[in-house]
Amino acid sequence: MAFNLIKTKSEKQELKEFRSDFRNLLDDFFNLEPSGLVQNAWNPAVDLKEDEKGIHLSVEVPGMDEKDINISVENNSLVISGEKKELHEEKGKNGYYYSECSYGSFSRTIALPEGIKSDKAKALYKNGVVKIDFPKPEVKEAKKIKIDVK
Repeated sequence: MAFNLIKTKSEKQELKEFRSDFRNLLDDFFNLEPSGLVQNAWNPAVDLKEDEKGIHLSVEVPGMDEKDINISVENNSLVISGEKKELHEEKGKNGYYYSECSYGSFSRTIALPEGIKSDKAKALYKNGVVKIDFPKPEVKEAKKIKIDVK
């Protein structure tokens, strides 16, 4: 008597293959090879630090001029916006061009704590980084007044 053994896949193996196939499908769909059809949206990276003197932000905007960056405070929120323009020059009609750099308009809104002195803010642009400093408000110590009871 002969037995035909058929090896079946476990549920775990089937799930693993499904995940792999799904990842490949997404990779193919969102492939960022040069095509002109996909353009990367971008937002500049922001670092925020608070210390006893105030709130300090660093915003990375490489390849931009300070005239292309707008900074304002609206309703107790810091709004940073601008546009990074593409810098490449296309030479010749039959050339090949590939870029991983991100270009386009951006806008970031960052909530500020209550009482921050936004009218005293200072911004400095240097080497592709905007540094924005907000001084903290002076905290008045509560006065203790004794009231005599009669």
